[in-house]
Amino acid sequence: MDKKKKEEYHFVKEQIKKIPPDRKKMSARLGWTILLAAIFGVVAAIAFCAVKPVMENLLHQKDNTVVISGQDELSEETPEESDPVYITETQQMEPEDYQILQNKLYAIGRAANKSVVSVKAIGETTDWFEDSYQTESQGTGIIVADTGSNYLILTEKKVIADASQVDVTFYDDSMTEASMLAWDENTGIAVLQVEKKNLSEQTADRVAAATLGNSSTLSQGTIVIAIGSPLGEAFSILTGNVTSSSHEVSTVDANYKVISTDINASEAGSGALINLKGEVVGLMLQSYSKRESQSTVTAIGISDIGKLLEKMSNGEFPAYLGLEVSTVTTEIAKENQLPKGVYIKQVLSDSPAMQAGLQMGDVLTKIGGTEIQTAQQYEDYMLNAKDGQQSTVTVKRMGADGKYQDLSFKVVFGTLQESQTQEGSGK
Repeated sequence: MDKKKKEEYHFVKEQIKKIPPDRKKMSARLGWTILLAAIFGVVAAIAFCAVKPVMENLLHQKDNTVVISGQDELSEETPEESDPVYITETQQMEPEDYQILQNKLYAIGRAANKSVVSVKAIGETTDWFEDSYQTESQGTGIIVADTGSNYLILTEKKVIADASQVDVTFYDDSMTEASMLAWDENTGIAVLQVEKKNLSEQTADRVAAATLGNSSTLSQGTIVIAIGSPLGEAFSILTGNVTSSSHEVSTVDANYKVISTDINASEAGSGALINLKGEVVGLMLQSYSKRESQSTVTAIGISDIGKLLEKMSNGEFPAYLGLEVSTVTTEIAKENQLPKGVYIKQVLSDSPAMQAGLQMGDVLTKIGGTEIQTAQQYEDYMLNAKDGQQSTVTVKRMGADGKYQDLSFKVVFGTLQESQTQEGSGK
């Protein structure tokens, strides 16, 4: 045997063959796997059902928190900028809609009536045969302040003039006696005082002092509500619009803006005007109407008499000098060749101003060292002055040569008496 064949003879070639699968074992393993998967699925389902309520409570706990409207932050889903909304269709108001608006207006008036009182004054007088008999007069008052121990009530002095007893009836029909605190003969306004200790707790809880608003914001067309007794009936409510708010009345030592409305009123009507917030913006005073035949509600702007009310609420009577004045503006000064200051339009007879020597046509420039350039500055000074106070009034008066010269006068402030209110008051 040759060498090559010998090498092939000694080399052993092995071939590895795969063992055939045992199909029985594979079937058994597959069965066990399926069984375990089924058991796991059942256990997982049971566990999920048990845990689900707990997880939902945890995940949704935030949604159960009560959020006050207007205090919560915007959610993340809310877009920072929303698309503009265009109104392409309009709806006509129905009669029912007007009734809804009217109901809301009257609801404001009813809420404001908690600050309204009915005022009854009882007095005595004698007839031609000198027989005495009792007199009564009625009006309306507005609670303007609560001092803690007293209610201060604003009313018209003519209602309680010469009264020996004044009774007020509140919105809940309870009644108590009131006393006079102070009054102003110029405007005819009086402040009454009621001691809260004389009222029941129920009445004290049902009534409240009115909130005073800003009458300078009123303009033509502004909706206002008349409360009190605009037609003579207590606690009545009427609605309407402002027809004019620019008319000004010059009275003794003060100027007031008069608010005119289209609300019907009677000569005996009294009360206040309120805005849609329920704030008092005007005090109803028919004597300041522009026409004698006026049959609609007129009122003095509450902003014009705010400082006066504050003074009377402190038991002080307004000081009196006896002048009707107007501001000499730059335009008026240029057109009429007048010096800047306050032009004296009229001096009331027997007034402190007349007794001191002031005359119509003088231009007042200073009182007691205080520069006076406008009618408002004059009114502010008068509100701070007191009865019996002595001051020096400086005016510019035209001389025979047509030139103005400075003159000074000593004046003593007084208080306005009832007999003096008719002259120069514009009423």
